[in-house]
Amino acid sequence: MPFFDSPAVRVARARERRRCLIAIGIALSLGVAGCAPDAILPERPYDAFLDRVQINCGNLRLGPEFINTLLRQQDPYFLDLTSRFFNGRVSEQNFVDGLESFYNAPPGSPGIRCILQQMPAPGSPPPLSVPPVIR
Repeated sequence: MPFFDSPAVRVARARERRRCLIAIGIALSLGVAGCAPDAILPERPYDAFLDRVQINCGNLRLGPEFINTLLRQQDPYFLDLTSRFFNGRVSEQNFVDGLESFYNAPPGSPGIRCILQQMPAPGSPPPLSVPPVIR
């Protein structure tokens, strides 16, 4: 009877399927973890930077969109690009080029200039998102 397997064959196939599923799960976990590690963890200096951008630049536009709208809707491209720029993974020129091409914003637009002005000075300590506790 070719359609019925012995218990030993069934157990061997079940182990093989289980190993395959474990391997797939590990591969997917590693792939997802490597996508944007800085996008998952809370980052106080970056959050403080976004707070300053929202307060000082929220009413300005990037092309057709207000910066406030991009932040409120948690626009993935805007947040990813600003995170990469803030953390030094892309240059200022690449940041401006990205905003210009994706949002159709002129490179010298008030919105882009304002965002650039919110960056901390090179070498300065990162800003606190909340005031320090005074004891």
